Amino acid sequence: MNWKKTPSVPWIQYNDWPICCNDYAKYLGEWKREYLEKQSDDGNGLNYLLSILEQLSKGKIENVDAFWEDIGHYTAIYVFECLDCSKRNAIPQSY
Repeated sequence: MNWKKTPSVPWIQYNDWPICCNDYAKYLGEWKREYLEKQSDDGNGLNYLLSILEQLSKGKIENVDAFWEDIGHYTAIYVFECLDCSKRNAIPQSY
């Protein structure tokens, strides 16, 4: 494993650090809705989030609009990036 310095994650529920390309992903931070909108190509932060959201979490979302509105209130989005392939992965956690 390639151990590179990354900030600690302020996990709310569980420590589920993603692995990609046989290494731990780099933590990019907790992203709010505004930052997700800036990261998207078309300004649609919700669609961008859904494209990088881990599959297990995506399957648990019952109401996408309510999930989106809850970000920054009771839900935190932690974003990681693979050190090799640059794939981004978002992990939501709720209070």
